[in-house]
Amino acid sequence: MEIDEQIQADFFDLRALFHVLKKRWLILGLLAAIAFVPAVVYLKITPKKYETASKFAFRTNGGGMSDDVSKMATLMGMKVGGSDKSDEARLEDFMFSKNIMRKIIDTTYQTDPDGLFHGQQIHLWDLWKIKPDTTTEKKKRDFYDGMTSRLRSKRDRYISHTLLPTTSHQIITRFEDPIVTNSVNEILLAELSDLLGTKLRFKARENSKFIKEQLVEAQDELRQAENRRSAWMEQNKNYSAPGPALEKERLTREVYVYSELFLQAKKQYEIAKIEEMREVPLIDIIDGSEISNGVASPNRTQVLIIGIFFAGFFSLCSVLGFEFLVYLWKGSSKPSRK
Repeated sequence: MEIDEQIQADFFDLRALFHVLKKRWLILGLLAAIAFVPAVVYLKITPKKYETASKFAFRTNGGGMSDDVSKMATLMGMKVGGSDKSDEARLEDFMFSKNIMRKIIDTTYQTDPDGLFHGQQIHLWDLWKIKPDTTTEKKKRDFYDGMTSRLRSKRDRYISHTLLPTTSHQIITRFEDPIVTNSVNEILLAELSDLLGTKLRFKARENSKFIKEQLVEAQDELRQAENRRSAWMEQNKNYSAPGPALEKERLTREVYVYSELFLQAKKQYEIAKIEEMREVPLIDIIDGSEISNGVASPNRTQVLIIGIFFAGFFSLCSVLGFEFLVYLWKGSSKPSRK
């Protein structure tokens, strides 16, 4: 098939191109409108999500700040995985623990008066239009497992954690209601602080109990050593030989050693009691959560820009492609010259 080179050059001329678009403006606009429909539909059917972020840092027993979650875990005696886990993953082990997830699921939330629920009190399953089935233990367990899996979903990202470059962490919550979003964020901070505090207080009590047992044992040993020395002194009131003198020195040293052990154990026990009673906040809130004023997702501006670009590209390609096919068809239908 031969194509006239001059006609081909005219077709690709910018003026000819503009002429083609002007001639097909109605089709061009119709195709652009059709191509833009998916963006509008996406904005309509995608639930709006509101985002709330809070920033916090850990506080150690000495009052200093700590960005190492693994040290906090070791301090509390919590097994949070192998040493290959990052600090971000370790904190998420705390956040997504079964107790905290159950607390979030069972809590009754106040909603936005201007939102879908008009200020009513709801649960998360109402927000997601899920009907709970707790008629049997298995169905109840399956229901909570399903709710927990949705909260942990990486795709939906209802709850996420970010390890900031500074010695702080950020918890981000995203839900379909701004007040619910803020409430879940507050629950996470409160439950996380309570979980860490409970573990630490338990460890302090266990430590105090252990030291008290050591103190009682040291006291018994000291009393027995004093009794042995007193009994020997009663039996050996008058002595001049070197053997009894050495025995007396040995018994005296024994009393002194057990006396020192008892004093050290008593000091440690007093310190342990102070540590047990001291209430040091384990989480310092740097930036507290606030009720969001705007929609976080879907990003309306971004979706519209992508939709406009796609609509324009699709309509231009369709019209030009159609015109080019018409041009090829006309060129092939011309009788060839010999």
